[in-house]
Amino acid sequence: MHRRFLVVSNIVVVIFLVFMLFGDISNGRYGWVPIDLAGIALGTSFLIWGRKHV
Repeated sequence: MHRRFLVVSNIVVVIFLVFMLFGDISNGRYGWVPIDLAGIALGTSFLIWGRKHV
């Protein structure tokens, strides 16, 4: 169960990174930066929380 949670959190981080890249490319500017930082912070906090609870 915990391993599945770690896999899901890793996928979430990857999705946020892909979303960030496509958002920046499609806009041609860095208007998505606050959302990117929030996504990265959420992803890393999920990873840290998951590792603490394994």
